[in-house]
Amino acid sequence: TRTHTRTRTHIHLHIHTHTLFLFLAHTNTYTHTRTHTHTRGMTTKIIQSLAVVGSVTITPDCKHIVGGCMDSTVRVWSLASGKEVRRLEGHTAWLQSVAVTPDGQHIVSGGGDNTLRVWLLESGMEVRRLVGHTGWVYCVVVTPDGQYIVSGGGDSTIRVWSLADEKDVRRLQGHT
Repeated sequence: TRTHTRTRTHIHLHIHTHTLFLFLAHTNTYTHTRTHTHTRGMTTKIIQSLAVVGSVTITPDCKHIVGGCMDSTVRVWSLASGKEVRRLEGHTAWLQSVAVTPDGQHIVSGGGDNTLRVWLLESGMEVRRLVGHTGWVYCVVVTPDGQYIVSGGGDSTIRVWSLADEKDVRRLQGHT
């Protein structure tokens, strides 16, 4: 048994039909635990990444893991094989947060370069760059209807963006 001390761990929980997915992202490893409620069996899969992972999510179809990495890349792994299938480059600083649209077509990433980027999942092509935060982007989510991106930044703001036309439609001022 090996004991690892980590200073930071991100946990992502996803429930899909009768399967519970629990992702723990820390340092340079993804740990994936999958529990089937109908068989009560448990499978653990380790997916190695050479980059430090800051954030993880899973696509709605449960086929891919998406990770925001500290080397400023977004990485996509096949959940079935554990192999990296795509690496998205464009950010200029570490990534703190990733999200996937409900239709599974787009990845949204945000991080230390104060921008959000929207990528096509299938091709890895960057299709939008959202600029407005004046501090790091710490978190990003996509609304359940897929119309808006909501981001929180180190500039003490929450911003609501239109996914269709890149507009910053609302800015909420936070704590100073």
